Amino acid sequence: MASVVKVSESVPQLQTVDNDFYIELLKSPSIPDRYTGAKALSFVESKHTTEVLTKKLADNSEHIYVKLEAAATLARLNDSSGIEFIKNILNSSYLVHRLESIIILGEIKNNISCDVLRSVLNDSSQNPEIRSGAAWALGELNNKSCLNDLIDAFSNINTNIQIEATRALARLCDKFTPEILAEYSQAEKSQRPGIAWALSKTNKWSIEEVLKHTPLNDIDARQWTSYILGMSEQEKVIENIEKIKQYDQEIYFATTLLWKIISSWIYNLEEY
Repeated sequence: MASVVKVSESVPQLQTVDNDFYIELLKSPSIPDRYTGAKALSFVESKHTTEVLTKKLADNSEHIYVKLEAAATLARLNDSSGIEFIKNILNSSYLVHRLESIIILGEIKNNISCDVLRSVLNDSSQNPEIRSGAAWALGELNNKSCLNDLIDAFSNINTNIQIEATRALARLCDKFTPEILAEYSQAEKSQRPGIAWALSKTNKWSIEEVLKHTPLNDIDARQWTSYILGMSEQEKVIENIEKIKQYDQEIYFATTLLWKIISSWIYNLEEY
């Protein structure tokens, strides 16, 4: 296909439009058009915009995805009716509608959205798939207030919730490494694996910081510190290998042993 497509080196200039254009899209018979209009209005704040979108929420004949996008735009414009609508959908009997609400909340980067997602993640009466989605969405918000909620989720018996919470924490590690290290030093045994995995995916910490936050009287913590060091960028750790050896010979031994295992040709070998 690439061999027959005409190449253009210039980007055509498109006509700029205002909020009236997108308000008109909300009247289109096409669901994708109405969806686009509701989403685009997030970037054009006006009293008329709020009125039109509020009417959309009250329209019983409107498609749920259009209404959710209208609610998201209202939430971004600090209109409480938007977030209230989304919260109501989170109690819907349709699982797919609840999941779409979670995805929408992950796109609304404010504290209110974060608080709603934290509530869903901690709600044991919610479907585990929805709670897993809430963990994922919290990772998209880049909000420090959810760190404890994600770490607490590692103690959950549902594996999918644990996995999504761990992935979310890893996404937050680049910005909140000091705070996560502080939690690591006092974490429960059930929580340390997730924190250790997340920390191993970032290079924002120093060897001194990791060792400082490792309780030397806690063998579980020392084992997971060996995992953090052994699974991180090897060059970074090798430069400080003598420092690790002097600090704790068992962490040094476990780290170098892990390197030997994962660099071996038998690592990840599967039997058929």
